[in-house]
Amino acid sequence: MDLAVCVASGQDWLVPLPNVSQGGGFHVQQGPVLWLDMDNGPDRLKERFGALCRARGITNAPIYAISLPRPVFDASKPEEADLLATQVKRLGAVLLVVDNLGTVSGGRDENTSQMVEVLTNLAWVVRSTRSAGAVIHHSRKASAFGGGRRGDSLRGHSSIEAAFDLAIQLERTGDDLSIGSTKTRDDPVSPMVARWTWDTNAEGALETARFWHLLDLVPERPDYVDAAEEIVELLEDMAEAPSENVLCRALKEKCDLGKRKARQAIQHALEKGWIRQEREGVGATSAKRYWVK
Repeated sequence: MDLAVCVASGQDWLVPLPNVSQGGGFHVQQGPVLWLDMDNGPDRLKERFGALCRARGITNAPIYAISLPRPVFDASKPEEADLLATQVKRLGAVLLVVDNLGTVSGGRDENTSQMVEVLTNLAWVVRSTRSAGAVIHHSRKASAFGGGRRGDSLRGHSSIEAAFDLAIQLERTGDDLSIGSTKTRDDPVSPMVARWTWDTNAEGALETARFWHLLDLVPERPDYVDAAEEIVELLEDMAEAPSENVLCRALKEKCDLGKRKARQAIQHALEKGWIRQEREGVGATSAKRYWVK
């Protein structure tokens, strides 16, 4: 919502917290915003958008909302996606926000590939209207994914994260929000922390509210990246070019990696051009061997 207010008004987003932060401040492309609300309801929506606008002195901005529509919007149906695209075009919206994925999926099981058609329809809306799209989705509880890769905390089938051009994870600690990308097709978002500030009126409702940039974080370095840097030395010490299984076992012994992460390390080394891969045959299932490039 904070980003939506900035886009609608043309103001920079996440500017530095006065006297504290030295970074932040993201330019936006100004234009109308359409917020599809399947979660909060009109009263809470107005309270929050009102507080965010008052904090920035905004009295008039092209923010439009469809709140709790009846019948319920179902993104699994192409004809429903057509209706949403028509709304975006009529408003000239440059940003579409859907809150949230679970409530627009038409009862599709989020733990299966049934979500592909939901996300394909939403992607079509964004691309056909040349707008930016943001879909809010929830994470599993921390105990459910055991502290693995950050993207693994995303609830539901792997096709959900795979469908996005950019997946950003938000983690709240008190009034601070950690922001970082877990998947990207282009440039990742450098991790940062934003500070939430607000005050209330006599009735306890939000009066003003906004987020500020607090600090930049050092990006987390996946363990498979460290292991990839060890592969060249491993290959140089081997008498002959190893198969994938042999190289994975060597990585397990040297770096304590499971097979999945060992394969990620090998792929990373290939992408960096540190090693080369050759197949012993012509079929897709033929054995692969590795050499130092």
